[in-house]
Amino acid sequence: GSHIDLGQVYLQKRKYDQALTEFRKAKVIRESFLSPNHPETAVAYNAVGLALSRKGEHEAALVEHRRALEIYESVLGQSHPKTATGYQYLADALLAQGNKDESLIEH
Repeated sequence: GSHIDLGQVYLQKRKYDQALTEFRKAKVIRESFLSPNHPETAVAYNAVGLALSRKGEHEAALVEHRRALEIYESVLGQSHPKTATGYQYLADALLAQGNKDESLIEH
């Protein structure tokens, strides 16, 4: 989606507020047109989480990454590559928060 692509450009330029705005737009659109439990909606949750993490908002980022992982696990199963990606995003967010022990468990 174009909002995800634009958000990624802002993320690369370290314009985290603009990236977050685009990623949130993508999340709303995907929730409305696909479903709240669609794997592509989970991609948007991870994108929002990544932008929040870059802004230093680690608790909020964890919420987004956990929701993405819930979607991946329920729709795709635990052994799907996208689910593995969800675990990676969650582990990275936990590490950024300074929670090394829990990140190893999630990973």
